[in-house]
Amino acid sequence: MGIKENLRESTRLVQSVHRPRISELRRYGEGIEDHGNYILHYKGETPGLYGVGFLIKKRLSDKIEEIKGISERITVMNIVLSDKISDKWTIIQAYSPTESEKKDDIAKIEKFYGDLQTTIDNSYRNIIVMGDFNGKLLHERKILLQGTQDKDSRAKIAEISKRINEKIRKDKKTKRQNTLKKHIQRTGGIKKAIKELKIKKDWMPRVITKSGHVTNFNKAFDSLEHEYIWRALHSQGIEEKYISILKKVYSRSTAQMRFERTGEEFPIERGVRQGDPISPKLFSAVLEMIFRDLEWNANNGLNINGENLNHLRFADDLILFSECPKRLEEMLQQLSDQNAKAGLSINPTKTKLMTNSSKAYNVKLNSKHIEYVDEYVYLGQLISTTDNMQKEIDRRIANTWKRYWSLSEVMKDKEMSIKDKRKIFNSCILPCLTYGCQTWALTEKLTNKIQVCQNSIERSVIGVKRRDKVRLSEIKRLTKFKNAIQISRTLKWRWTGHILREKYEKWTKIITEWYPRDGCRKKRKTAKTLGR
Repeated sequence: MGIKENLRESTRLVQSVHRPRISELRRYGEGIEDHGNYILHYKGETPGLYGVGFLIKKRLSDKIEEIKGISERITVMNIVLSDKISDKWTIIQAYSPTESEKKDDIAKIEKFYGDLQTTIDNSYRNIIVMGDFNGKLLHERKILLQGTQDKDSRAKIAEISKRINEKIRKDKKTKRQNTLKKHIQRTGGIKKAIKELKIKKDWMPRVITKSGHVTNFNKAFDSLEHEYIWRALHSQGIEEKYISILKKVYSRSTAQMRFERTGEEFPIERGVRQGDPISPKLFSAVLEMIFRDLEWNANNGLNINGENLNHLRFADDLILFSECPKRLEEMLQQLSDQNAKAGLSINPTKTKLMTNSSKAYNVKLNSKHIEYVDEYVYLGQLISTTDNMQKEIDRRIANTWKRYWSLSEVMKDKEMSIKDKRKIFNSCILPCLTYGCQTWALTEKLTNKIQVCQNSIERSVIGVKRRDKVRLSEIKRLTKFKNAIQISRTLKWRWTGHILREKYEKWTKIITEWYPRDGCRKKRKTAKTLGR
């Protein structure tokens, strides 16, 4: 069939399709031709072989931004369907070389896929790649499957299938590595890379529950009363025009329930908007009003240099202080009653008690007992009445190893460069090890523990063990990772400078300089020396 017959056949096929379609057409040379209701673009360099092109309905011509031939195997069209950025598309027409074991053919294949990748990188976000991607192994397997199924042919089919699977696995690994490298170089992490590579979709979004702290509210952001929010903003001097804007935003808020299907919209009459940057500020304003309305006298809390410290708070995570368990029970109940006015409720199962004295008194909240504990994790740090620093360092090291092994796909990959591994360690693993180091009081033993942890990680990264007797100086020369001890000391000095430069008296500085004057320490029992 000649060129004109091919063109007429392609035109007839496009006419039979109701929606706009693009059809492949081979032709020698390069050009754009008008064929009545259609526009033909073609690119070919070898007469009778290869070549790619587009056959486009003419009514789309005013939406075409650009058509260009990259090579005789790749051509590109950029089309803008509307003024929206999301409606800009790049359509790539490709004609892949057939797979072969010859060096010249392998070079052509590599060049083709290199050109294709470059074209994709320079395209719009919305991309369609279409065309003929030939595969020699697939063709051979197809012929064997269509032939006589004897023992030899089945063995050949099995061998070809094995080779196809190996190539697929290798291609997937290469794509995954390239995606990881791209995001490591951009951000120093792999979170966005994992999101991009994720192909699994949950049938129903997972429900995430947040672990509690010393005092924890039930679904704090979802239960706030709107009227209480506006009163809190008024009482703290927020201008009326800003409150009016917020009222309009929240008066029009609706939600839908999505399970197997999406339900009908319903108005939201309480709570703040999830993911809105102003929501934490609104919640903090409500909490501030709650604590201002509490009538706690001078006996509530701890006496620190003549001032009473009765609570600390960070968002919905609170700590209440008291020297007397009965007084603490009263404080907790008063806080619960005041919270109810704002639509909040304290979760008694996630609220815990810690004390350095007797646990005989049973503290209750709304007739429910509050559990005593010896240690608790607050804002990511372990608080304990005994061996606090030892336990916190052990926990940091354990979490660091968990983080390291969660990134083993990068850190243990021999094909990944040490430069990329260094970025991941410095931005993802080291912060996990040094979290909260500004408040550490390290002994020589704890310092050695942290250093041993980092040394072990660096050995694991380059694939050597202690029995290999590779000098630590040589390992450090190869990895060039930041030193955890030096980083912790730098951060601690930086935090110290921040406190000293603070113009206003804050609890951080007051407690740092606090010297307890009341009470006395118990005398230690001296160890008796045993005679021989």
